[in-house]
Amino acid sequence: MSDAFGVAQDNIERIAIDQRGSIGSFYDRYEDNIKGKLGEKVKTNFHKINQPMICMLTHGHAPECENLLKLVGINHQLRLSISLEMTRATGIASLINYSQPIDEHTRLFYIYQESNRELTKDHLRHLKNPVRSTNFVSFATHIVTEIIWGFHILVILQLPANQAKQIDVELKKLLESIIHKKYMVQINSQQRTLLDQIVTTTIYSNIDVLTKLKKLEYVYQTIRGLQNNYELHERLKYILTPIEWLYGYYTPNLSKFYLSETEEINILEYYLIQQASELKVLNIRVNHDLFELLQGIYKIQFKKIQDKLTQLQVLHMKDIERLHNVVLNIRKGVILESSIKKEVSLDSPKEIQQLNTNIIIDIEHLESKMKLIKKLKDAGFEYCDVEELGIQDGLTTAKINDVLFGTESNKVIFFSNDTLKNNDQVGWTEFYSQMLAEKEKNRQLHLVYADFTYSTYKLEKMAINLSADMKAYQNSPNSQSSKSETKRKAPLPPSPSVQTPLPTNEFINILLLGESGVGKSTFINAFANYLNFQNLDDAEKGEPIVIIPVSFMMTINDNFDEKLIKFGEIDSNENHNNSGQSVTQQ
Repeated sequence: MSDAFGVAQDNIERIAIDQRGSIGSFYDRYEDNIKGKLGEKVKTNFHKINQPMICMLTHGHAPECENLLKLVGINHQLRLSISLEMTRATGIASLINYSQPIDEHTRLFYIYQESNRELTKDHLRHLKNPVRSTNFVSFATHIVTEIIWGFHILVILQLPANQAKQIDVELKKLLESIIHKKYMVQINSQQRTLLDQIVTTTIYSNIDVLTKLKKLEYVYQTIRGLQNNYELHERLKYILTPIEWLYGYYTPNLSKFYLSETEEINILEYYLIQQASELKVLNIRVNHDLFELLQGIYKIQFKKIQDKLTQLQVLHMKDIERLHNVVLNIRKGVILESSIKKEVSLDSPKEIQQLNTNIIIDIEHLESKMKLIKKLKDAGFEYCDVEELGIQDGLTTAKINDVLFGTESNKVIFFSNDTLKNNDQVGWTEFYSQMLAEKEKNRQLHLVYADFTYSTYKLEKMAINLSADMKAYQNSPNSQSSKSETKRKAPLPPSPSVQTPLPTNEFINILLLGESGVGKSTFINAFANYLNFQNLDDAEKGEPIVIIPVSFMMTINDNFDEKLIKFGEIDSNENHNNSGQSVTQQ
């Protein structure tokens, strides 16, 4: 310790992630937080700093990208405080919350520039008495005695894979312009179009206005402006002096700081980074990748995975809270630093490991289901998750069939679930192939795959089920179904010919509306004959079908004599005697 009015040799530095600090602010080193400030105003001076700018462009796969807090110059103790949520991650430290993956398509643009040093006019002399008269012992360990002003910024870019090389060239041009303070690079329309292809631009900085920008061109212009305008700069670093130093030889009984950078502490930081990274990757996999893949189906199963992910996040928070208390107690000297060996390892708690594994299994299961659905749809099947239709344990077979078949007469439904499929892959494939073969013979068939995997209804065996109409047709004398196919529950009907169409219970009602005698009944008869005869020759040779008896006047011979033409037998519903009125009575 130096003399009471000189420069303290025990000063420490902290990146100013909290912009509220000022000369005379109290600081708690145990948790790295600003804890209020002296009541009286402190006079300060500013001195210009001539330090070279730090400016670098890093690829996402570089090793230093594994620890972003370290990349932006945050020291070890403050990194621990941020990771253990002792201090709020604001300013540039909020990069710890970056939610996207950092990979080969990621670029990190980092700039650090100091501009001014702020300190008290006569350094620490006049702080001595105010500090001694303040009851600070219970809430602070240090006082802010200097502030380094300037700006730092981390720009995280996600590049499109097919444009990454071209964009890298432009990024290097911008970097050179900033480092050497050359003339402003004029971005032409072609370059602007290229830079606009950047997928996302995320900015972290001690300058709030920078974090609102979304285009790299605007970021570049703002940085060039900051290089020459110090008035826009903000707090970069706090220089912290131990409060006990201001007491000289009359130091009260203050707590000491007992945590040093040991191998165990490095392991703890690595553990925290890995846990946060795994949780982020899992969150992306669930709420982005899986969400996009499912496209609105399997809502119930997806919600269950999200609920498990929430449980996992709660467990991580509890684990962080546990380690938070351990580190805080070591820093305060409540427990020995060596005890951290018992609390920290590279393995997460078993409860977290198990839940993490379960979520991954659930994700992979749904990914596998989506591959099956794609296979079925490509083959012409409709996929049906029966759970979403409300089919559960307790429903009768008849009710289940009513739900699945509805009023469609040409449905053929494959009843199955994942357990039956996995236990009998050969049998499943035979059912699947059989249905495809029948579809080739009869294009009218509507193939459906009814999946009972998530339903509480216990499906005993795989089966192919037909609609009631198809079963009736299959049992009719016209059916030519093969009797040798015994494995399936019900044989599929052959493709029907025109003369023996499949029965249907689908009806279409058509209203013919027109004046009397325009030929509504004649049209119905003509349509019936059209359906009955293959061509005009057959119609001329055959006996015409008369569904409704009709009559109409026709002119004949060269004299154009009128002749009444009648079709059909005498019918009391037909009246041919009232000219100008409809023949059909009702």
